[in-house]
Amino acid sequence: MQTDRHLVIDVKNSSTQSDVGGSKDMTHGYGIQNVKNTMDKYNGIMEIKNTYGEYETLVLIPINQD
Repeated sequence: MQTDRHLVIDVKNSSTQSDVGGSKDMTHGYGIQNVKNTMDKYNGIMEIKNTYGEYETLVLIPINQD
């Protein structure tokens, strides 16, 4: 399988200081785990940056060329 193309998804959202470090609420964060599972399934890459004022998730998914 040769791949040199990727689907790139970059999502940014504003955040507050209380968002940094995650939530103690057990219902928070299932979406991120689903993205991680999808990246594992399709050999993708996910990077999360969480700084004061901005939360960013970047994913790269290889696109097969047949």
